[in-house]
Amino acid sequence: MKAWDAGFRDPDWARRDPDLALIHGDPEFERLYPASSASE
Repeated sequence: MKAWDAGFRDPDWARRDPDLALIHGDPEFERLYPASSASE
């Protein structure tokens, strides 16, 4: 993902960003930005 390559590697931010909501559930998104076990 371009975001990952650009340095955006914070899964908490990626899961809160409304611009990324459309790709939640995508296998690559889930691999790069796994859900934090602290929020589950």
